[in-house]
Amino acid sequence: MTDMKTTKATTYIACPLATSSERKLLALQCPASLEQVSYVRKLLKQVCELLNLDKSLINKISLAFSEAANNIVEHSQANCFYSQFSHNEHSWCLTLLDNGALFNPLSYTASISNTTSNKAAVSDTFPDTFPDTFQNNPIANEQPFSLDTEFDQANGFNLAEGGRGIDLIKQTVDTIEYEQVTHVNQQHNQLIMRWSRNTEQKPKLLLVEDEGFLRTLYRTYLEKDYVVVEADNGENALQKLTQQSIDLVIADIQMPIMDGISLLQHINQSDEIAALPFIFLTGQDDANTHSQASYLGIDSYLSKPINKANLLNSIRQVLARHQQLCRKITLNLDHSLSQLLKPVIPEAIHQFQLAFQVFSAPQGGGDFLISHALDNGDVIIALGDVMGHNSQAKFFAHTFVSYLRGLFASQAANLTANSIDMGQLMSQLSHFIHTDGLASQTLLTCQLIRVNATGIELASAGHPNPLIINQAGDIQTVDVDGMILGLLAEQEYQCQTLDITHKNLLFYTDGLFEATQDKSQLEQHRQALLRKLKDCRQQGAHVTLSELSQTFSQLAGLPVADDTLLLVISGKE
Repeated sequence: MTDMKTTKATTYIACPLATSSERKLLALQCPASLEQVSYVRKLLKQVCELLNLDKSLINKISLAFSEAANNIVEHSQANCFYSQFSHNEHSWCLTLLDNGALFNPLSYTASISNTTSNKAAVSDTFPDTFPDTFQNNPIANEQPFSLDTEFDQANGFNLAEGGRGIDLIKQTVDTIEYEQVTHVNQQHNQLIMRWSRNTEQKPKLLLVEDEGFLRTLYRTYLEKDYVVVEADNGENALQKLTQQSIDLVIADIQMPIMDGISLLQHINQSDEIAALPFIFLTGQDDANTHSQASYLGIDSYLSKPINKANLLNSIRQVLARHQQLCRKITLNLDHSLSQLLKPVIPEAIHQFQLAFQVFSAPQGGGDFLISHALDNGDVIIALGDVMGHNSQAKFFAHTFVSYLRGLFASQAANLTANSIDMGQLMSQLSHFIHTDGLASQTLLTCQLIRVNATGIELASAGHPNPLIINQAGDIQTVDVDGMILGLLAEQEYQCQTLDITHKNLLFYTDGLFEATQDKSQLEQHRQALLRKLKDCRQQGAHVTLSELSQTFSQLAGLPVADDTLLLVISGKE
């Protein structure tokens, strides 16, 4: 990751902005300046790229943030603003909170004019439960975000002019909410922008054809089963490939500016997209054209006029063959890494019971669970989830596990057991990811858990918050927040202490509530699992885990669609 050369930033802990079902990925409080807007936008874009979001969606999120934050700085007389990026199973959520004058994007009006005489009407600081310090993190010689950049909406969002402000925000977000909220007896303006998460994405095809009527015809053939991105020549196609993630290219051979053969040559020379499946469409059914195309390594070749059934069948075959090849290449590596990542967790630590369960998806994943015993009988546990669902995720998981094992051993050797702090350990992990060229190429969410003689010490970084269940069956989310690892060179994490006497504590990766095969049933799935946790309120760790695992298996189906890891720690006597 690029070193922003900043001082340490403050994460937001006592936060009224997101519901307990939302995972906070980025949380920063900054002075209200254009330099800070640019700084936060860079971090926001970095998070989106690590999440592997579609490039057109990243552009929309970045654009909406820049316009909204610039409006706060330039029109509301705010002293500082708070930015939070989070998500749940339904949407990505960007929230801005400021202590300035009302500037309502829904009504398109400001409550006061942009004059210094109104400054007295604005609260000078956030309330004390917000972080009481924040760092000014200007980027030297950084210019505010330019709106002259072109974006795509379907294939792109074409922005011909800059500075359209609120109109632009409304066009780039799916839903928008704006209200004044009261917190610690002070009013603040809260803007919430959401983008739907398409959890059942269709494969995305790039259709390259210079004849407009043929592009329209082929799109009609394909749009029911695929997302179709269009380009009218090879040069435009290469531009689309830099803007969006494409699963397959379908290209005519004869086109102006750059033909299909040249397009494929450029693709083959790019390390990022060289393996992209490719289908040629051509009106030249001759041996020389066939020979050129075969030499370049195309996956299929169709002669015009194109029949709908043949086109759809060819696409299905090429995509299936590509997926099968990827699975074969990674099969042996996946098995070896799975053995290395197999969890080993004690069943009892002091007076607490522990039980865990791993559900592995066929395509693999990056969940891991490791432990390290200290000389006073305490145990440190790391639970992590690497973004992705393949052997690459497992490879990165092994990288992080190796580092954590070394970190735990080093801490145990050089510090007394009682002085090892989970927040400081998380900060060291974050620094490693920030500075390591390999580790910084993916996204890790993590929780570090210390089980001691009196309870639990916990630090979290972007991971789903654990659930605590008392004897009455009340289920509460443990509000322990921390920003995504590796974004800043120096990032502090808070350590929270939990008393779980006569309680059950559930840690989990996001597959627990998102691995159902029918995405329309996500909320029903969630409620059924919560009911099962409530039913097990009087049970220990092993019975609770067994009952929860059985319910999860029935709801999600086996094999699961996403790796899922469950850890129950029980304070039952």
